[in-house]
Amino acid sequence: MIYNASDIILTALRIEKNGFNFYNHAQKKIEEVNIKNLLIELAKEEQRHADYFQTIEAELKKKQIISYEFDTEIIINYLADSHVFNKENMGEKLGNSINNAKEALDIALTFEKDTISFFTELGHNLEGEARNVINKIIDEERNHIKKIVLMKKELNL
Repeated sequence: MIYNASDIILTALRIEKNGFNFYNHAQKKIEEVNIKNLLIELAKEEQRHADYFQTIEAELKKKQIISYEFDTEIIINYLADSHVFNKENMGEKLGNSINNAKEALDIALTFEKDTISFFTELGHNLEGEARNVINKIIDEERNHIKKIVLMKKELNL
């Protein structure tokens, strides 16, 4: 099946922007300084990822690359559609709904796991530098999970 490369990049961009918005809004509702600082750090990293996908989108348009052939269309569609942050403004909405630190960290873990699943499947269909960059982002998302889990353990959440 032929996929519109721009659609896939826009999905990745939306996920990362929603991640940024979630962390940014959630940190405003958290009083614990160490959790607030972690959420601020994660927001910055998600923004950096979003910036990367904006650059890719611009390059695709410049090179007029509009399609890729993916072998795992059903899986990619499912992972994108079921991702907690694939809907517009969902990051902000969830960030504003946070009632406590445990809730913020639990949503963050779900976001990071969904993101890793989506990017892992996407990476299987890419080659060269594109695959290397996606793998680097996956490693960073794994590191986010590690930080969140360690914070939960530290605070017995």
